[in-house]
Amino acid sequence: MRRFFWQAGAAQSPPTAPGWSGEPTAGDGQVTLPVDAALETDVVYARFRKGSGAWSAENESWKRTGDGNIVITGLTNEDKYEFILYAKAGTLISYWSDPKFATPTAATVVPTGMISLPLNYLEETIAASAAFQAWVGANNSAEAKDSIHPVSVGTGAGTPSLSGGALASITLADAGGGYTVAPTVTVVGDGTGATATATLSGAGVASFAVTAGGAGYTHVEIQVGGPTRPFCLIDWAANFKRSALAGGMRTFFEGEGDLVMLFRADVDSSQDEETAAWAFLNVIGAIIEDMEELAGTAGYLDIMGIERIRGPHRPEEDEVKTAGDFYEVVYGVTWSAA
Repeated sequence: MRRFFWQAGAAQSPPTAPGWSGEPTAGDGQVTLPVDAALETDVVYARFRKGSGAWSAENESWKRTGDGNIVITGLTNEDKYEFILYAKAGTLISYWSDPKFATPTAATVVPTGMISLPLNYLEETIAASAAFQAWVGANNSAEAKDSIHPVSVGTGAGTPSLSGGALASITLADAGGGYTVAPTVTVVGDGTGATATATLSGAGVASFAVTAGGAGYTHVEIQVGGPTRPFCLIDWAANFKRSALAGGMRTFFEGEGDLVMLFRADVDSSQDEETAAWAFLNVIGAIIEDMEELAGTAGYLDIMGIERIRGPHRPEEDEVKTAGDFYEVVYGVTWSAA
């Protein structure tokens, strides 16, 4: 049921109900709500409930002015929550938005020591492959490691704020991961002239800087470039299934003792789709052969088997080819602790 709040006073039009700019993102004990406000001057609040229980009270910590995100914290992991948004302009309150649902999930904690050592060995084994070094343009294994990203890799994100029709600031919403050079930042909206840059800290985005505010904006979106390709992502199977990069994967190695490798590269636009996919797979096949030859020797992972668990494909964010043409392929790795 959509609700409308009325407060006594002079006859005025209430603000337009806010919408959603995407799907809620669940985290550890929290959910991030992407807000799409009708007017930048509207203050948007969020409320939530579990099941058919009572709605939460209005909370000043759960509001946003204009477009952006609202982060709801203090939630119980594994419980499904229902969320709504509404806008306020002075004493006037809008209808509620359509509801969205999300379930917070505890972060997977992988013990250190024995558990982390196989990942280190896997990284060394991949980096030592002559085929991998050639693929990423590295002169040696030390340089090749810059294109191997343990645990996480992803595109950074920023939340913009407008002032007087100009881009005033960009708040870091997601650091992403796997960056070796600062990504490009593109400002998209109904105004003109706004520009911005990103600064890295380690392999993630640390902050954004507005280099020109532009003019005439009522809505704006920040588009951040992804990590430089090609690269290889490695992680434990239990963690990897939670990664944004693993969105379309089916069940594979269920045990936490198994490792996963994801290789991603740009598509050769001079080739047709099938030829490009096979060319990509042939390169990865040469890397796998090198790894199998190194397996078990000093300083490298004692590999018992490598199995392709998802063939060459376009990941979800490239299915409509809006993020640049690229492919990825996923392998599972079993190893021996002996």
